[in-house]
Amino acid sequence: MMAEDTSTQAADRLKIEMTDQPISQRLKYGTRLHSWVLARLVEMIDDGRDFVRQRESDWDLVDQGMRMYVDLDRPARNIDRSEDYDTAQMPFKRTIVIPIQYAAIMTRMVELYSIMTARDPLVHLEGRDARDHLTARVHEGIIKWDNMLSRAQLVLWQLLFDQERYGICCLYDTWEEDWGWLYDEIYDMEEPDRRWDLRREWVNWAAINPRRLILDPNFSSWDVQRADFVGHEETYSWLHLKENEKTDTQQGLYFNVKAARMRGGSDDEVDDATFGVTTGEKMHTEYDIPVGTVSFVWAKIIPREWSLSEETRPEKWRFAVWEKKVVIAAHRGVHQHGQFPYSIGSMDLDMHAAFTPSIGEQLQGLQDGANWMAGSHQINTMKAINNEGFFAPSLIDPRSLLQPQPGKWSALTPRGERMLTNKMMSIDQMYSQKKIVDITQNHMQLVQQYLTFSQRVAGTPDPVAAMPLPTKRTLGEFEGVMSQGTKKIGITAQLFDLLVMEPTSRRHISMRQQFTSMPQIIRLEGKLKKELNADSFRVTPEHLVGEYDYIIHTPTMAPDPARSAAVWGQLMQIISAAPQLLAPDPKTGKRLNPHAILNEFFTAQGVRYLDQFYEEVGNAQMAGPGQIQQGVQAGNLVPMGGMGG
Repeated sequence: MMAEDTSTQAADRLKIEMTDQPISQRLKYGTRLHSWVLARLVEMIDDGRDFVRQRESDWDLVDQGMRMYVDLDRPARNIDRSEDYDTAQMPFKRTIVIPIQYAAIMTRMVELYSIMTARDPLVHLEGRDARDHLTARVHEGIIKWDNMLSRAQLVLWQLLFDQERYGICCLYDTWEEDWGWLYDEIYDMEEPDRRWDLRREWVNWAAINPRRLILDPNFSSWDVQRADFVGHEETYSWLHLKENEKTDTQQGLYFNVKAARMRGGSDDEVDDATFGVTTGEKMHTEYDIPVGTVSFVWAKIIPREWSLSEETRPEKWRFAVWEKKVVIAAHRGVHQHGQFPYSIGSMDLDMHAAFTPSIGEQLQGLQDGANWMAGSHQINTMKAINNEGFFAPSLIDPRSLLQPQPGKWSALTPRGERMLTNKMMSIDQMYSQKKIVDITQNHMQLVQQYLTFSQRVAGTPDPVAAMPLPTKRTLGEFEGVMSQGTKKIGITAQLFDLLVMEPTSRRHISMRQQFTSMPQIIRLEGKLKKELNADSFRVTPEHLVGEYDYIIHTPTMAPDPARSAAVWGQLMQIISAAPQLLAPDPKTGKRLNPHAILNEFFTAQGVRYLDQFYEEVGNAQMAGPGQIQQGVQAGNLVPMGGMGG
């Protein structure tokens, strides 16, 4: 653990006076301040990585089950999780893997993913009052654009997959700016007119590998916002640092880039964490460009104690360290939301535990048991089908019996031939098949029971897994089984919503309000399209700035009624059943417009560009209630819901 260090001790040790030099100069590689800050950061990285590594042995077993892999050298695990190195977990070299973990996790994944991606965009915003309506829809369009650049649907899949396998997932949201060459008019292909400028900007969502997280061991893994530090590791080529280097003429994140290359890449051999396979290859590209680990650390520090500024109040700072050898980034966090940019999801949340087990871990015992049962039955069956018996070498030639020809003819000895010819013995008396009792014949029934238990644990009964029930059930019983399974998966989705989607969405809105600097074109739909009388809208930073407190409708929250197709459908049915509702309101003189309601119904269903389905007619007039009633009585008009019985 990190040693305590007071501000006085730090100042005495460093004896560095504050200067007006930029951070990149004060933390230049080789200076005393760089060495001291590096040591503190490496302590955080080591403590945070050790906290996560305690879970990796269990995660390895889940990954093996998901890949149908059996480690024949794995020692048997006792009930207290200790290992018996004198006994192999799987003593059978020829076996099969029963995909219990894979079936349960993938069934749950299908349900969870369909829940989390049911809306477009993923998050809906609703204003608190009429004044917020326009800005809420504009923000929503911007979030949709950002999600497209981040490939948010793929990110969600990986997050849910991590949570199901490891019991933890991490969403990292950051403000990204893409700087590069912009070409004006290309007249000369060899020397085109170009300028270095901002090409696009967005809020990026990234799924962080749980195995590479850096978590404060003093807090529960999910409670990341109360921690003193949090971070993660990424593998980059040195060229990534060079491309994003901060110079006098270039916007960038990194400094000490030259020193990072001189320190080289990782000296570690490439290791596959899942199977423990070491390739022996060094972390370099074929062009001798070093490839190494960059540790990103967001830490809550008192800058004065770190000799980074005169501030004596705690602040959040972002650091980056190359291979735990060179500090390559150090910046004060300037986000107005004031949070670490991490959202940690937790499977079956226990607010008092450091980690919670995943569905894959909960099924590990059943997985191992099913594999052993299936393997033992397979080996016993193979033994039974191989001929074993008793014979007298004086009657049957052992060479022909033990090494039969393709026709499998066996030769008798001269004595055996005389005994057979004289009818003193029969062939059946000369050879007897060994009777083998298959004591594993009930093993596959146990495997089926294990599968049933796994469905109860995971909440994936046969109907949820698209499998027929083993016995006939009534419709009510069938719906009850489906309901119980989907409810358990639904609770998991709600926890994911609360821990990941909701806090991330609030930070997303805040970053867009704070950092947006370039205009963005968004497509308009529904009521907003009608209000602005346009198909698209040019969003500028001024449209996003303001003190807005939106109602965030994440995937598992009840949708805005105005966007619910069911609500509009019910309204249309009410009007059809009571045509008098189409009469003008006696107070306002206005009347309902069925076409507008129909448009909202289809818009809520996701149908766009409804205007192209309308055609102009002559002097069309809307039929009044009396005319509609007459048409119904004459059979020329059919009320909604009146067809098909």
